Amino acid sequence: MVTLILAAGYATRLYPLSVHTPKALLTVGAMPVVEHIVKKVEAITDQPVFVITNDKFYRQFAQWRESSGSTKVEIVNDRTADESERRGAVGDLHFFITRKKIAEDVLAVGGDNLFDWSLEGFLRCAQKKKPCPSVGLYDMGSREKASSFGVVQLDTRDRIRSFKEKPARPESSLVSMCLYFFPAETLHFLDAYIAQRNNPDASGEYINWLLSKTSVYGYTCKGKWFDIGDKQTLEEAQTKFGR
Repeated sequence: MVTLILAAGYATRLYPLSVHTPKALLTVGAMPVVEHIVKKVEAITDQPVFVITNDKFYRQFAQWRESSGSTKVEIVNDRTADESERRGAVGDLHFFITRKKIAEDVLAVGGDNLFDWSLEGFLRCAQKKKPCPSVGLYDMGSREKASSFGVVQLDTRDRIRSFKEKPARPESSLVSMCLYFFPAETLHFLDAYIAQRNNPDASGEYINWLLSKTSVYGYTCKGKWFDIGDKQTLEEAQTKFGR
């Protein structure tokens, strides 16, 4: 299994904080957000951890890697230079798998994900569901709060039966948190999705598309989770984890 941390966005909603610093390298609790994620991954696997970023921030991530001292981390440049060129989460996932010729299971984590639980439970459950993909979920506690995310409904076997991106009237408070396990047997679906010119910028749309091709399972994570998309959420995370 390889792990990919998706950190190639330009984070315009966090301007001016992210004009010269990528979102995943903003500091929370005395270390960058991405370092929190790497530590969670390294606690469950000794396999490689890749971080995909863009050309604008590649040097900063490379410098962070050197200073962190992690020998398992490799930085991948997606060759985009600004917001207008961005590949999107699914596009970057496809770029990485194609460029690196990946033929094994992939654990994919959003680079703006900050959480306080171990990934062990998710990974163990996801491996039991192979060869089907699995998605990490979080209960927002209310449907109103869930409306800003990809909203998921599960059946009695934890199989996803519907996935709606930012619905006006959510039918559930469960949301996708950009945490995915894609078994090697399912990676070919990415080729088809991209070839059909589907939206490469919304990972939720890819999962919704996958539902017509194979079963996809959900695992509900417990604890504190921050999707750092704006300044308010960043400040809330800094309060929780310490500045």
